[in-house]
Amino acid sequence: MKKSIAIILALAIIAGALTGCSTPAPAQADTAELDKVKSDLNAANEKIADLEAQLAEASIFYASKFPKWFEEEGTWRTVQNENLANNQPSGFIKDASGRPTDEDIETMLHFASLAVTSGGKSDWFLVAVTDPEEQNIIIGDKYGKATSEGTVTVLVFGERLLRPDVRTDDKNVYQPDRGYYDAGIVTGYLNVAAISLGYGTHMFMTPALPGVNGFNNGERGLDCDKYLEGTQYYMASTHEFHSTENMKFVCAVVIGTPDETVENGVTNKEFPDNWIIWQE
Repeated sequence: MKKSIAIILALAIIAGALTGCSTPAPAQADTAELDKVKSDLNAANEKIADLEAQLAEASIFYASKFPKWFEEEGTWRTVQNENLANNQPSGFIKDASGRPTDEDIETMLHFASLAVTSGGKSDWFLVAVTDPEEQNIIIGDKYGKATSEGTVTVLVFGERLLRPDVRTDDKNVYQPDRGYYDAGIVTGYLNVAAISLGYGTHMFMTPALPGVNGFNNGERGLDCDKYLEGTQYYMASTHEFHSTENMKFVCAVVIGTPDETVENGVTNKEFPDNWIIWQE
């Protein structure tokens, strides 16, 4: 958008300059002056053609450019929490102006629903909490202040993480660790959706809710019952609805608008290329 505006302004400036150049040359103007006017007009026309081409390109979405934009934008890094004791301000805009709109929240959640899952089980569930006080109850301030009126906190749950005797998926075909895979990839999709809409994120696996998170021999872990009360999830592979009473908390994702006035508003971590292209 900023690029498009800059190009349009440049076109307007050149158009104004051309208006000044379009006045007929006086009869007494010599050949050199006329040649200069023609040269200026040709140069302006070339610049206009170049700017129009840039404007056309800026108005088109090229999906292939997303990975480069994703890295250059920088919001893919974790937005830092506020820790005033360490003179560290929040990386999120804290007032309501930074809060994701209801439409954007729905877009992010829907995009997450497009994630692939192991066996097509779709045994995950997301709960978006918008109330600032409730978000603070969930996340707490152990790791610094993360939530505010400018954030939304999404709780991510997985069903296949519990003991076989309390699981609801058909015949417990898949091992529990695939539940972490499903919840993880859904979280990844949610994160990308947030970034693509101009927001930043901070993820928590150990928030302030009662209980201990982790595998815990297949136990429920953190107490999140009130956020799931009365809900169901749809098992895509069997076309059936199941209660979310066996859902296990995996992580919470705080989403908000990065505060561009805050220096070092995102964490300065390394992201190494730990990968190879294997060939025998």
